[in-house]
Amino acid sequence: MSKHTPRKQIAVADKDGKESEAKPLHYIIQNLEQAYGTPVNSDKSDALDMLVRIILSQATSDINSERAYTALKTRFPTYEGLMRARSATVENTIRSGGLA
Repeated sequence: MSKHTPRKQIAVADKDGKESEAKPLHYIIQNLEQAYGTPVNSDKSDALDMLVRIILSQATSDINSERAYTALKTRFPTYEGLMRARSATVENTIRSGGLA
């Protein structure tokens, strides 16, 4: 039995919006990097930290979302501690961001 993993394929639209044949994901990434360069994580943030910041920013201003993120990281320095916390504790911690 082969251990070949199928390549992920994504259908792409042409300039008129018509869907064309599916292209391997690596092909699309390669073309995007050629056109726009390779993305750089300039602030060296952890990917999970960036995701949490994005979620907190969806319901409020930058000032309030940063306040909520800072409160969250102060109260729960690790995500393991955050995952063990009661929902009410997390809600109270991020209340300043508007998502509680």
